Amino acid sequence: MNNDKLDALIKRIASEHGIVPNALINAQQNHLSKNNDQPIDQSVQQISEKIRVAINHEVRELTRISRQAAIMNLLAAVLVLVSVVIVVFMLL
Repeated sequence: MNNDKLDALIKRIASEHGIVPNALINAQQNHLSKNNDQPIDQSVQQISEKIRVAINHEVRELTRISRQAAIMNLLAAVLVLVSVVIVVFMLL
């Protein structure tokens, strides 16, 4: 009976010993994961910022082109109007 108690004690200590190193390993892995997540988060933020800047640049470029197209359309309309006025005066 004494051996049974000793075996049970050894098993209990062994299992507790196994739990503690597993907890330490998990804590270390979580710490490493957090340390790895920080550079990843920073990289994602930098990429997002670069995308935002590129999109803003493209929007400004498209706005500029749209304004130029609108000005050209207005000038074309004025030229057509002037042409019609000239033709009407020539026919009179």
